[in-house]
Amino acid sequence: MRIRTSNLSCTGGQRSRAVGLVKKFRRIAISVLGAICLLAPMAVPGFSQNFSGDARIIGMGSVGGQKNMALKFAGETPRESYRLIPVPLGLFQVLRHTEVFNPSDDRFNPIRAIEYAANPLHLTIGRNSDGAGEQLVTDLVNGQLSRDLTAYRGFIPKSNIKASGLIDPSWGKEFHLGSGKGLLHGVYIGSGPYISVATNVNIDQNLIDVINASTPAQPNSSYTILNRTDGQLAGAITGGYRVRIPVPVFSKSGSGRNGLYLAANYNYLYGLHYDTVDLTARFDTDAAGLVTLAPATVPLAVNREMSTTGRGFAIDLASGVVIDRWAFGVAANGVGNRIEWDNLRAETLVLTSLVDSLDFLRTGQPPLAAKRRVELPIRYSTSGAYDSDRWSAKLELAHGLQDYEFHGGAEYHLAMLDVRGGGRYSRDLFHPSAGIGLNLSERIGIDVAAFTTATNIERERKASFAVSLRIKNKN
Repeated sequence: MRIRTSNLSCTGGQRSRAVGLVKKFRRIAISVLGAICLLAPMAVPGFSQNFSGDARIIGMGSVGGQKNMALKFAGETPRESYRLIPVPLGLFQVLRHTEVFNPSDDRFNPIRAIEYAANPLHLTIGRNSDGAGEQLVTDLVNGQLSRDLTAYRGFIPKSNIKASGLIDPSWGKEFHLGSGKGLLHGVYIGSGPYISVATNVNIDQNLIDVINASTPAQPNSSYTILNRTDGQLAGAITGGYRVRIPVPVFSKSGSGRNGLYLAANYNYLYGLHYDTVDLTARFDTDAAGLVTLAPATVPLAVNREMSTTGRGFAIDLASGVVIDRWAFGVAANGVGNRIEWDNLRAETLVLTSLVDSLDFLRTGQPPLAAKRRVELPIRYSTSGAYDSDRWSAKLELAHGLQDYEFHGGAEYHLAMLDVRGGGRYSRDLFHPSAGIGLNLSERIGIDVAAFTTATNIERERKASFAVSLRIKNKN
């Protein structure tokens, strides 16, 4: 489907509506460049932190964001046995600027839209400040790209960015089946969403150098941005088995939680939507080294494949040891994970200019006969924790979708006040965190955490704040 104002024969009112439609499609198409090529990498790291409403855990470095299900079967310590009520302060920032999500609004801003979507719950300082990368994509959205690329000086991304993320919480119930000779058995039944994003961006280092005036733009040259992004939305139905095996040497301390714990989950994945985008953007220059008005190649080409039919599975394995106040665990999440998508549809989107008078060409392709299997890296993790009457500490080291991750934190109890601190390391950045908990009564408390996040296009660390209410469970 080609949409051009010159191809429309209509009255003045119809022409106005048609022009508006053209602008809307143009903005949506350019959003693919801004949102997918430049922003997908910043949205996927820190999923557990950015979508967690628990200020207590965030203040301790977000450790335990993915709980070891074997240790969970061992039962929560008194300090961890509570119900959570998040206070989503960040939504006030998001709801005040909903126009950034609307391509038909003049204030539409894909950079800010995905920054909001990547970290919607927490109050972030400087969230609405403009940056060079934001200006670049905003100008692309409005078809007003500066022909002098140095106008976007300060936009310094990495030339190659690989990132993956997975949101797969499960809500359900564990049923204890009784015990015999010290063994304790249980089954788990639950369900939840399964949402994954994986992206690989390659930005021509020469383009980065030209934008930042490190080297002059070469005449009659071409600079490229390449990207592939895969996204999956599925529902998971989970069934699992847990067992506690008594170990005599662990039982001498007298704690009822002591023992060796094993757990396994089988997740049946029902695919709802799959989307993959291959994008090529070219910045061609003329004899003066400026972005040309008459490119000889297609400035922006997007190949997209979609499906709404997929089936798959994933297996989670975990083990843990509890010895009095100590707990240690290892886990492997996503063993053998896969979703096979069929009934694939395809389309191409082409823009003939990045500067002015954009023509947007959208062409449907024949259905694809082959199936597409999507697999994610297995997440391996090991953790340790200590809990006493006064203080507790946790550490976790993991390797998987985000390469190596480290989370660590501690908490000290002072009557009505809990003091917390920690940090996380992921994708070459360290993010410190701190927090306090005010215990208003024996059962009710309010938690506040301060931490840093880099969910922005330049990956600058910005201060964020989380708040939540804590209601202790009755014994």
